[in-house]
Amino acid sequence: MGLAFFAATLPGMIVSEVETLRLQQYTGHLVKYSNQRIANSAQDARIVPVINAIASDLQSKAVCEREESCVSLSEEIGLGSTARTLNTLVSRTSSIATIARQGFQNRNNAIGQANASLAAIEAAVSDEETVASDKRSILRKHNAELSQLLDQLDETIPVSTLAAFAQELRGGVTIPGKEDVSLRIGHFLNGYAAALDKVLSERGSDAVERPAFPSRTAVPEALSHMLTFAPVALLTFTIDVMFPLTLWAFTYWQQIYARFEANPRAGTKRKVPTDLERLTETSLLKPQAPSGSSERKASTQKTASSRRTNRSSKRRTNKGGRS
Repeated sequence: MGLAFFAATLPGMIVSEVETLRLQQYTGHLVKYSNQRIANSAQDARIVPVINAIASDLQSKAVCEREESCVSLSEEIGLGSTARTLNTLVSRTSSIATIARQGFQNRNNAIGQANASLAAIEAAVSDEETVASDKRSILRKHNAELSQLLDQLDETIPVSTLAAFAQELRGGVTIPGKEDVSLRIGHFLNGYAAALDKVLSERGSDAVERPAFPSRTAVPEALSHMLTFAPVALLTFTIDVMFPLTLWAFTYWQQIYARFEANPRAGTKRKVPTDLERLTETSLLKPQAPSGSSERKASTQKTASSRRTNRSSKRRTNKGGRS
């Protein structure tokens, strides 16, 4: 009965604290998960400087071709077929670089908002004046916002677009009548594609499992944290179990002692004597006459016997005289 009271009383005393503790533990796992997702997005962000460098290098080659024909190595300068081809590549690369830079900016904004959501979650969970039910509601709200922001991080950098662009660069270009120039341009385009492929291949795939949102704290969850609240559990166990058990034991032995005082021999077993003990007890209890009385009795009996003998003798003498 005492254990039943203990199992019912302890969870009611610590359920609010256990709820707050579980929410704090979830917040810690959520922060770790968010930091891993942000770290994974940082690896995607390494592609942005590469595509910017490719766009800048193509731009410089296009300008050099127009002014000095440093790519085609011809004597003609200006906007020739080689310069027009390079301008097309510059335009294509610049648009991809612009998308990557915009994605990088969006990534930074998403990270800032995600950190703000994490700070709001930690502040709400750590607030001692907020009850556990309100903490759970606030945590659910910011948790949904954080999930959307973390999903945006995976889409801010156009990784798939950059991978397709690298494949496009690897295909090279074809300038009619200028196979040597086409090969020369294709050579440095392959270098650009190799640089993009290297960064893309170094992207980590550190998949981290998202922590599950904790359910409401019930009796099993509260009892599972009993050791965390050991002083409260010990006090409750003492009041609900040890104190009633001690009181019962004290009352029981007090009644036993009271019965013993009323009749001390009531609870003792009577010993059955042996034959030798009975004989000894009988001999000790049988009364014996004093030694002086025995002598006087013997003397009296002897005198009486002598008198009877004398009387018998006299009777025989009298009978003889008469004859």
